[in-house]
Amino acid sequence: MNRLADSSSPYLTSAAHQPVHWYPWGPETFAAAAATGRPVLLDIGAVWCHWCHVMDGESYEDPALAQLLNAEFVCIKVDRDERPDIDARYQRAVQALTGQGGWPLTAFLTARGEVFYGGTYFPPEGQHGRPSFRAVLTEVARLHREEPGRVEAQALAITRALAQADDRPDPTDPTLALLDRAEAELTRHFDPRHGGFGRAPKFPHPAAISFLIARWYDSGRAVPREMAHATLRGMARGGFHDQVGGGFHRYSVDAEWIVPHFEKMAYDNAELLKAYLDGHAAFGDPYFADVARDTLAWVREVLADPDGGFGASQDADVGLDDDGDYFTWTLEEARAALSPDEFEVAAAHYDIGTAGEMHHDPARNVLWIAEDAEAIAHRTGRPLSVVADLLSHAKAALAAARRLRPASFIDRTRYTGWNAMLASALFSAAAHFDDPWARNHALRTLERIRQESPETDAVLHVAGGIGGLLDDQVQVAAAALDAYETTGREDWIAWAEAMMERVWRDYRDDSAGGLFDVALGRAGDGLLAERVRPIQDAPTPSPN
Repeated sequence: MNRLADSSSPYLTSAAHQPVHWYPWGPETFAAAAATGRPVLLDIGAVWCHWCHVMDGESYEDPALAQLLNAEFVCIKVDRDERPDIDARYQRAVQALTGQGGWPLTAFLTARGEVFYGGTYFPPEGQHGRPSFRAVLTEVARLHREEPGRVEAQALAITRALAQADDRPDPTDPTLALLDRAEAELTRHFDPRHGGFGRAPKFPHPAAISFLIARWYDSGRAVPREMAHATLRGMARGGFHDQVGGGFHRYSVDAEWIVPHFEKMAYDNAELLKAYLDGHAAFGDPYFADVARDTLAWVREVLADPDGGFGASQDADVGLDDDGDYFTWTLEEARAALSPDEFEVAAAHYDIGTAGEMHHDPARNVLWIAEDAEAIAHRTGRPLSVVADLLSHAKAALAAARRLRPASFIDRTRYTGWNAMLASALFSAAAHFDDPWARNHALRTLERIRQESPETDAVLHVAGGIGGLLDDQVQVAAAALDAYETTGREDWIAWAEAMMERVWRDYRDDSAGGLFDVALGRAGDGLLAERVRPIQDAPTPSPN
């Protein structure tokens, strides 16, 4: 029996029709595993995740494969947005085993919830060095049945590796040399040609940009300024930035910021909105202000709830065979949406041609800025003002045509920490642009969070959901400080103080320093008993 139909998670309810006998996370699941002597299959994914949809369609909706799963395993499905505490621990375990993580996360557990094997996406047929999912399931079931000692030894080895992982804070006092080392590391990984850090796939690092802007402001040296400016410009000009609808996708699959993974997340856009506001304030580049306005418009039009708050994400695709088709264009589609003059300048500006960038359908174009308006004006002999008007009209026409397409799913779940991050970003935007909607909606968001919280000094992860997650408390306290600075109302700073006093009592590691990601004494199954101190910004800014 599939037990997901009554879930509040859109990711879990989307799997309620599958022939797999899914359990939600809970003690009933592990009790069933212990009673039947079967291993646990844990699938962690998200409603916005393209490869989660692919694996659902290829494997979990296959009746023959479901028969194997139901006979040999107890199967759990978890929404990583709804339960980031579960995801954080099982990502660590699978990464300790394989060296990589991600979504969908596919882990095999003992009845105690310990990992003994795992990976991410498994294809239905073996390819590119990956075994087929059926082969993996068959071998794991055989191993669990015939070689239980080997399974126990593997689970014990992974559990010990996690226990020995040193995430304790450095006890030494911070110094300016620490900032020098951080800047040196960013410089070493900086991509001077395209901006950003590291190679493909390339993720945004808004905190690194803010750090570099502060370093330039403090020191006056050119290098941190150049890195911050080039990164902001590179991201904004690529297909990673939605040139038509505003906002940013989750990451770029290439080093050039051209082809993104198309899902859009609330938390990424909150931090990137702040980064572009900081960039405009620091460098005076009007392009950064335009990008910030477009991002704010996407937040308002797509994520904002009129009663206060924000949705969580916009999906990457509409169906299994779709990979960003809602966001991309064929030459014929663009030509049909635009006048001849608009098409001429837009095709040059956005690189719309017969050879697109999408591997699954080479005719589809990701829109990115290949040629500036000034260059188009010079090449075509048109006045710059005419080219600018044509591009403005083309952008509006493309946006209107895109709205007529079947739209990708928008998750309206109001996760508290992410809502607080967007409220903080909107306070900054309100001050920067003198935007009353941004100010009022940010205040309405925090008022709604406060009204829906059953306690005066703590918040839930989502209304009616779990509590005791550090990230939600810290993000809301930070946003409450922003509300105080915006309004001067003492109740906001009093709320922030009360929450942080509670955090200090409930989350602090008195022996080593730092804060745990869940409240002390909060019980749970499997690896939830682990103590984790979140240090990295992965994927949201570390609450520590």
